Amino acid sequence: MPMNYTSSIIDRPRLQGEQDLFGIDKYQEALVAFLKQTDTPITIAIQGEWGSGKTSLMNILRCNLCETENAVYFGIWLNTWQYSLMRSPEETLVQMITGLTREIMSIANSQRVHDTIITEAGKKVSKGLQSLFKGVAKMGLNAVGNQIGIESAGDVIDSMFGEEGQEARNEEAIATLKSGLTEAIEKYLEIERSKASAKRGFIFFIDDLDRIDPPIAVQILELLKNIFDIPHCIFVLAIDYDVVIKGLKPKFGELTPQNEREFRSFFDKIIQLPFTMPVNSYQINDFIAESVRRIGIFTENEERDGKVIADISEMANLSVGTNPRSLKRLMNTLSLIKILNTFTEGGEKKERETWEKVVNFGLVCIQIAYPYIYQLLTSDPNFKNWGKDLLQRQKANILTEQEKKELATDSLFDEEWEQTLYQLCMRDVYLSNRVFLISSLLNKIAAKVPKGYDLGETLQNILELSAVTKVDSAETPSKPQVGNRDYTKYEYKGKIFGKGRLVLEVIRDFVASHPPMTFAELETYFPQSLQFKETFCTIEVAKAKPTVRNFIKPNEVIQLKDATVAVSNQWGSPNIPNFINRCKELGIPVKPVK
Repeated sequence: MPMNYTSSIIDRPRLQGEQDLFGIDKYQEALVAFLKQTDTPITIAIQGEWGSGKTSLMNILRCNLCETENAVYFGIWLNTWQYSLMRSPEETLVQMITGLTREIMSIANSQRVHDTIITEAGKKVSKGLQSLFKGVAKMGLNAVGNQIGIESAGDVIDSMFGEEGQEARNEEAIATLKSGLTEAIEKYLEIERSKASAKRGFIFFIDDLDRIDPPIAVQILELLKNIFDIPHCIFVLAIDYDVVIKGLKPKFGELTPQNEREFRSFFDKIIQLPFTMPVNSYQINDFIAESVRRIGIFTENEERDGKVIADISEMANLSVGTNPRSLKRLMNTLSLIKILNTFTEGGEKKERETWEKVVNFGLVCIQIAYPYIYQLLTSDPNFKNWGKDLLQRQKANILTEQEKKELATDSLFDEEWEQTLYQLCMRDVYLSNRVFLISSLLNKIAAKVPKGYDLGETLQNILELSAVTKVDSAETPSKPQVGNRDYTKYEYKGKIFGKGRLVLEVIRDFVASHPPMTFAELETYFPQSLQFKETFCTIEVAKAKPTVRNFIKPNEVIQLKDATVAVSNQWGSPNIPNFINRCKELGIPVKPVK
């Protein structure tokens, strides 16, 4: 049966029952067991960078603890980012606290039990909210009042923020609110136990705290701690310690070794159990294998080749890493490129070689994880020729001979291009920390290009497709439209060349066999009109161009009697026929290879 492919991998949290493609079931099972047995109150922080799977984990916890038969907790889910949309910081705080309170009181009254204790507790809750949020968000207070069946919150005129004497009133209001919530929860659970219910409390899942302004996130944490730190309540927060650090800067200043303890003490006061998403332990091979199968990047035979999956998994690890969101973006980018590459001129389907797909995978990894390196590749694809000229154009520092010697003791930096890469990466903190990974990835890409193929031309052809999904504003040289791309390579003296490299080799050999030759004489054999604008120019002119348009490396330039010239690297289907015809006229054997 033919495989039904999809064009995208949706970036949404994992739901209960879906396959565990990252090998994290054991972690969520441990958390479920812990929460079933824990004393309350307790607050747990699910920590991790964006896209690391925090929401997915909380979804699984909610399902296992709150939505199964005989579930032991009531689950309340609150998305802080949605609450913050188009609201001031003060309104966000009010809406969140009233929202949580409304949910609790709604559950307490869900059985329509006209219990005096719950009714009186509701009045306390309303009174506490009115006093705490005096003057802010009347609508929110009225909503709570209406929900729990008591009188409206009434008119509000003053703000809780900054009014003289408000701090003492806030403490009293919080005590009243907290007392009301405690009494309502205790009484409701007592009623539940009388009906042999397994319910033993509430779990509050607070999501997306790291998507709102950090100082507001910190205020939310403080209010949650002060108001909801009551028996039978568990808070599971999706927040990272870095967000707390940013949110505390207005209070403690910039983080330093001297005040780090203050930052940590605040976090420890709020959070009783920090859990960090085990991103570095994610097993991504299964996810990658399933994703490439779903979007049809490889044929079935290629998918069964364990070496292919191992190669692309290693490339992903060297670049985007194990972050699920980054991996999904990688797969969606590859899917679009596959669709663009499906058709050549006339709608004829074209299947690329396996090694080309693997190389493309590696280049897209670089595009997503290391956009600066990708930009360098688009302007100069043959990275094995990177050297002093590139460093000068990028205004990077040049290593001393002693520094080069020391760097060369590492096999990843014993070649000039690798040392050039090292120097370029040292200018950026993120790249400098990952320069070993970048060097390993580029070496792996180079190893996948078969012998006889020019590295620069090969990468240039593949880069043309992935360029449509890069994220930057830099202009790149215009390329032929994808639907009209010419993949033809050429055989010359027993070797296979792309278009630009073919021109270079033919002219180089011609000059070598006709010494001595001047610039003017070379123009008679290979006119500038062959390329339409410039077949070659002096090295001085080539280096003065804002972007690389010529072969200008020391091993690429051609020495004439009166000048050093650099051959143009701008060759494609519009102008290469001119050069091939000229080769025929000169008796130079060049044969196209599809």
